[in-house]
Amino acid sequence: LSRFLLSLGRLLRAGALLPDAVDLASQTVMNLHLRAALNGVRQELIRGRGLAGPLARCPILPRMLVDFVKIGEDAGTLEANITRMGIFYDRELEERSKTLMGLVEPGMTVILGGGVAFVAISVIMPIYNIISEVGNAAIP
Repeated sequence: LSRFLLSLGRLLRAGALLPDAVDLASQTVMNLHLRAALNGVRQELIRGRGLAGPLARCPILPRMLVDFVKIGEDAGTLEANITRMGIFYDRELEERSKTLMGLVEPGMTVILGGGVAFVAISVIMPIYNIISEVGNAAIP
């Protein structure tokens, strides 16, 4: 979503028409459901509707995004609002990724420690068995 919004903001800043900008920016979206929803938005833009209305009918999109787009359309700052939302969702994604990594790291540390312990025991046990066999053979 952030990639789409940032691309859309750049295209609008460069002077692209809104339906064309939505079409080009939607190609950066990897989520097929979101891409299909954005293609529907583009069709409604071609019919002459604004951007906020079709976006509001997409259940995939956050309400806050729709509200920001509506405010941008009303105030004439659509490009700036879309870019701001793209930056916001980009930061939110980064924070969620950091949180997820913070949750995964301890588990990975335990798994890696278990693997190291297994290898260490696999090496030490045969040596210990050989030493005890040699020690038992030396005592008559």
